[in-house]
Amino acid sequence: MPFFMRSHRCHSELSSSGVAWLLLSASLWALGLARADGLLTSLMSLALLLVPFARWQGRRSLRALSVEWQMPTRAMVGRALPLRAILHLQRAIRIRNLHLIVHLPNNPPHHISLPQFIGARSITHDEHVVPQGRGSQELLRFDITSDFPWGWWRHRIAMEQTHSLCICPQVLVPPITIERGQWHDDISDFHQSHDRADGEWRGLREWRAGDALKHLHLAASARSLARGQGLMVAEHDRPGNAPSQVVVMFHSFATDRTIIRPESFERALSLLAGTLRHLVTQQVPACLVADFDGWCEQPCTQPSELQHLFERFARVRRAAQTEWHDWQQAQKSIDPQAQLWIISDMPTQAWQRGILPRRSPVRLIDTTKKARAFSTKGGRS
Repeated sequence: MPFFMRSHRCHSELSSSGVAWLLLSASLWALGLARADGLLTSLMSLALLLVPFARWQGRRSLRALSVEWQMPTRAMVGRALPLRAILHLQRAIRIRNLHLIVHLPNNPPHHISLPQFIGARSITHDEHVVPQGRGSQELLRFDITSDFPWGWWRHRIAMEQTHSLCICPQVLVPPITIERGQWHDDISDFHQSHDRADGEWRGLREWRAGDALKHLHLAASARSLARGQGLMVAEHDRPGNAPSQVVVMFHSFATDRTIIRPESFERALSLLAGTLRHLVTQQVPACLVADFDGWCEQPCTQPSELQHLFERFARVRRAAQTEWHDWQQAQKSIDPQAQLWIISDMPTQAWQRGILPRRSPVRLIDTTKKARAFSTKGGRS
């Protein structure tokens, strides 16, 4: 059962209609006293008493209500998150103009309006919210507001429910992962059906004049021709030159005059998630080295390790003091046989001169280029 913790008090404040009613009743009550009109004075006295009665009734109704939230424990920026609110009443009373305000981590409050329910002890309401920011929390905070019964008072009570929620960054695939041709639909089948003497399989690209016919990939060419496109050629790395591992490095180093933009870090983090997701999908051994993790190597070869990194990305903060010597030392500690990919939230020209020479070319992932959202068809990201 979920654990609820109410705030110590319910906050109530007069609405504009409540203030108008109170002023009108007080004025007529004073007029009745001035004219010695007992009937008018009595009626306005009752009208004035209705104001505290409305406050008591509204607070009583709100305190008799509890809400149970059901939702996944993990979400992603830009993807709809299903919410289910189950409202329970301790007493069968009338309540209307009910509003639920859900506070997701690093997101604007999400408002849900419920017109009314009468006599029912419980009601279920389904809703979808699209998170705009990443974050994580162990307690789900939400508010319940109402102006029941006559709209004279606005009541608000804050509640919490124990529910862990992790909102991962959006997964964007950078262009560098597809520049060298479309990856085969099933790498294992391709390796089994082609001679490994040509080197490690790299990917597919369109046929160009001068390509040998033996390098044509029949299945991919058939699919390409069916779409009205050209033939497809399989590319291989030279024997012995295929990298044994891809190290994806993320850093925030730049010169002192470079402008820091928070949105650039969020986009770079999404591209980092897309890069790692792409490598795991293609069964390429990879690991992450990032300044926000203290330059520690984080393996990413299995979906479980990828999911762990995604949950870590939901909580990371930009490294504010990445030094030149730290970045240089991190590059020196990387296996010389591994292929290095570098992602940064800072402009490339601000740090490109600091790349150390390696046996294989270093790939720079430009965060300013157009990326595409990773498709989750056929599996969960």
